[in-house]
Amino acid sequence: GLVSSRHRLTMCQLAVQSSDWIRVDPWECYQDTWQTTCSVLEHHRDLMKRVTGCILSNVNTPSITPVIG
Repeated sequence: GLVSSRHRLTMCQLAVQSSDWIRVDPWECYQDTWQTTCSVLEHHRDLMKRVTGCILSNVNTPSITPVIG
């Protein structure tokens, strides 16, 4: 099985403790139930919207047109 989420969190925090631009968000570890990848990504998207005041996906991103061949 997996190492506990609290232990993984501690390992990540130790790994980035000397960085002044990387941080660890403990949100997922403190949830009562397992979280889907989508819900974790939504949490981080919402956090970025609160921090930056913008939606990153709307910042000069070129549209991608699928090629059907």
